[in-house]
Amino acid sequence: MKIKHIFFDLDHTLWDFEKNSKISLEELFQEYLIDYRINFKIFYKVYKKINNDLWDKYRKGEISKNFLRDSRFEKVLNFFSIYDKSLSFKLANFYVKNTPKKNMFFQIVIMF
Repeated sequence: MKIKHIFFDLDHTLWDFEKNSKISLEELFQEYLIDYRINFKIFYKVYKKINNDLWDKYRKGEISKNFLRDSRFEKVLNFFSIYDKSLSFKLANFYVKNTPKKNMFFQIVIMF
């Protein structure tokens, strides 16, 4: 029998989501937040906590994926006393648009 298709779940299997996400967040931070004098390490820690909490709520069916995407950066900005919905949407769009373009794979992956 001839193999016609092979499917992979890239997130957390081949494609290193954590590294790619962090790279996108670093770029987002440099592009939009550097003037706010926020420490990136603190920003990243706050983002991870809020994002993980929202994903837990999504998995429980308490919120929609759109709500998660629309609110995670708003909540992070609010933590730093930045109340700018327009900026939060820019961050959300930047993150969703740019993260899939990153190319960090787990070291075990052999590139052909």
